Amino acid sequence: MELRATKYAARGENKFTNYLTYDENDYIRPYGTGNNRENDYVDALDLDQDGDTSEIFMKKTRR
Repeated sequence: MELRATKYAARGENKFTNYLTYDENDYIRPYGTGNNRENDYVDALDLDQDGDTSEIFMKKTRR
C-alpha cells in the first residue's frame, strides 16, 4: 500500500478508512450486520462503479 500525505493531512493521529468491495453483496454481508452495523458501508461513493449506490459493503476505520 502506498500512502501520500498532502497539505490537507492533519498533524498527529488521523483516521484511515478502508473499504472492501466484492461481488454478490446481495447475499454476502459484512461481519456484524444485524444489531451491530459498525462495519456496514452503504455505497454512496459508488466504489464499484456499477451505478448502484444502495449496496452494502464493508468498511474498517483505524487510527
